[in-house]
Amino acid sequence: METLFVRHLLEAVSYLYYLKDEGSDFPDSWKNFLQAYLGGCPWYRQSPTGQDLSYLKEVIVSLPKGRKPNEPLKSIFPHLIRAGIDSPNPSKSAYRAEPLIIDHKGQKGLFASLNPESSLDEDLKSLWILFDKQFKHLQSIQSVDAFAESLYNLLEAFASRVLAPEAGSHKDVSLYNWMRVKAAKEICDKQRSLCPPEAPYLLLKGDFSGIQQFIYSRIDMSTAGNQGGLSKRLRGRSFYVNLLTQYAADEIKRQLDLSIANILYTAGGHFVLTLPNREGILEEIAVIEKSLNLYLLGKLGGRVSLKLGHVACGPDLFEKTKYYYKDLSTVIASLKTQRYRGYLEEVFDRELSPILANPELDPNRTGQFHDDRNLGLRLPYSALVLGIETKNDRIFEDSKLLRVAHFGYGSGEDARHIHYFMPGLKIPDEKVGNSKRIEDIGLDLMKREVMDTIQSLQNMEIKRVSVTQFRPLRGDLKDPTEADGLRSLIHSIQEKLGVPVSFIFEPVGTEAPFNPHNIVADFDELEKLNARPDGWRTPTEIHTTSKEEEALSYPLLAIMRLDIDDLGGLFVQGFGNDHSFQRLATLSRELAFFFSSYFNVLARKWKIYVTYSGGDDAFVVGSWYNVLHFAKELRREFAEFVCHHPGITFSAGIFLCDSHYPVAKFAEKAAEAEEAAKAYISPRAYEGKKNAIHLFDHTLTWDRYEDMMAFGDRLLCILPEAGILPKEESRHGLARSMVHKILRLIKGSISQGGKLHMRALLKNTTQLKYLLARRGYGAKKMEMDRRDRQKLDNQIQALTIEIIQQYLKGFENQNPKEQMLQDYLIPSQYVIMKTRKV
Repeated sequence: METLFVRHLLEAVSYLYYLKDEGSDFPDSWKNFLQAYLGGCPWYRQSPTGQDLSYLKEVIVSLPKGRKPNEPLKSIFPHLIRAGIDSPNPSKSAYRAEPLIIDHKGQKGLFASLNPESSLDEDLKSLWILFDKQFKHLQSIQSVDAFAESLYNLLEAFASRVLAPEAGSHKDVSLYNWMRVKAAKEICDKQRSLCPPEAPYLLLKGDFSGIQQFIYSRIDMSTAGNQGGLSKRLRGRSFYVNLLTQYAADEIKRQLDLSIANILYTAGGHFVLTLPNREGILEEIAVIEKSLNLYLLGKLGGRVSLKLGHVACGPDLFEKTKYYYKDLSTVIASLKTQRYRGYLEEVFDRELSPILANPELDPNRTGQFHDDRNLGLRLPYSALVLGIETKNDRIFEDSKLLRVAHFGYGSGEDARHIHYFMPGLKIPDEKVGNSKRIEDIGLDLMKREVMDTIQSLQNMEIKRVSVTQFRPLRGDLKDPTEADGLRSLIHSIQEKLGVPVSFIFEPVGTEAPFNPHNIVADFDELEKLNARPDGWRTPTEIHTTSKEEEALSYPLLAIMRLDIDDLGGLFVQGFGNDHSFQRLATLSRELAFFFSSYFNVLARKWKIYVTYSGGDDAFVVGSWYNVLHFAKELRREFAEFVCHHPGITFSAGIFLCDSHYPVAKFAEKAAEAEEAAKAYISPRAYEGKKNAIHLFDHTLTWDRYEDMMAFGDRLLCILPEAGILPKEESRHGLARSMVHKILRLIKGSISQGGKLHMRALLKNTTQLKYLLARRGYGAKKMEMDRRDRQKLDNQIQALTIEIIQQYLKGFENQNPKEQMLQDYLIPSQYVIMKTRKV
């Protein structure tokens, strides 16, 4: 099947070659290029199966009729239907034809651009130049399947922002997604004679249950903060779930003799594959599911199990995907209570008494599972994962090496075991620290670390090696030097081991802040971090040279959990009449890129510890101040990413605690806050449901949250205790004690049920006006309009009047449906905490 897949990959490459230049000599020019390229590929010259591959030299994409397309790829988001909500200006939401690359400081190609058609020709030429340099590094790969995996990954970066030859009416299907779905269909069709004509395809979904229990198992609810390396174990287990998900999907693909193109997506304990509905395949799936579950039972003590659900699909699967996808979700939901169905006796007959007797995963008692600890230790100090595939689970371990994880079971010729290593910086001594961070090391050093690891493992019976880069390294990725340097490892490893090697880039949410010793910050260090970006200016017309302290004067952790609102409904109903497989694949990939890759960019900016960020949800920890600002920017960037579609949103919950609060408990509290945000129904009908954030025991819309945070920053400017105002101007500001009194009046106006108590509100409004009048802000000043305020000699006083007016507006609006006084809990508590001293 891999050579069939390679043909589709080369078709996509031929289209990139065609787009770079509209010259009439394209067919001959491409033929010469391809023949020269294939002539340098070992897998092509020496086909291990004796297969005739000469047909690959004739590969050429079916060109569109007429002249070369001059349209850019459009974003899929504006064209999605969400409960009758339309997106503004869908025609202006298109991408530049450039690589989809994300590094430490920013992104290239992820967001839609204004007028991308104006630079389309030049962009396509530049795209090919960059692609060609990296494509040629794959020429030395020895096996066809390793070549296919590497080229597939390379095309994800270089063909995800190029319009497909058959892109549909919305012009939102990329060359990459068109190619992989087309390949998956043909691979299934290859076995069509063995399938019933009325249902030739299967849609298969894998769902791991018990993920949350696994992540928090063996964490006592009373265990505080970072004791026992809990943050490392949480980080390690989250990454382990990613590895496990990819391993299971790949194992099904391998055992059913399919291609990587048949895997629609893998993320966070879920995966979906397209399969041929051939004779006997359901029995094969049942055997694979049983084998994987018995393996997981022995390795993880029954904490995690896999359910595989499927639906039979007609010939219209690739045109009317949503109907089958909806049925698949129903099937998976019905299977969640049927764990180990059909082989329970084997489960209880196995010699697992130490595991089954213990309700919690206990590595000390089973002696089997240490991968979470090993992964957690290595993750911050590496950028690559070496997957070493062998026939058995025995492995030589040099004292310098640390195997971070292992997957595989069975023995014999068909057995496959994968041992994972993470070359990079040494795990630091807590007292000494590191001189560098992983993103600071050069390519030569990284390559040397990889080859040192390979040198130590060369005596093993290795079948294959995969090099997976899960975070970017130092360098400007617009220049392909980094990727060229790392992909050149393919040739070096093959020379050393004589086995097939593949290279892929698979970003994962892994960001973790470092302390001054270049060691990952513990929770007690994390809660003190103040990540005010460089060059920040007060959000007012005030000019000041005052500098904030680098550490928060009042340290506290914030834990945030979030996920996209009604994502299942978006997949089932969002595509309208054009619900092709290509569009579904496009949506899943776009969301995965945002949460797995770009999420790290924002987390780095705000010094956020990413416990997990996957296909559509995330769980992060940081100082309370950083998390509040991170949440605001994340929502703003996500809105930009989905082209400001008002119906595509996420909700988040934030829980605050100190660093000694039990880890499992704060995760539970953050989940409760997220549920409160999900349950939000705005009193304003046009704001709808969900699309909210919950913190300080209050839920509000994201728009109001942004307004309140902006108000909080303005309020902070006029508090003398914040240290922003010059001392001579402080007397014109608003005392912190006054904000305290306003906060008490707000809380005193709200009943225990969270509703406004109108009698208390009237009383408190009168009291507030009296307090303000005593401080020189009586009715006359409060009636000043903007023009009058601008005439004041002191602009600090003008800003103070404006802020007080905004507070009063909240108190004086007594319409319960429009009343947003409670929202002022956010900025009031924000400035009180920011100016609080320990």
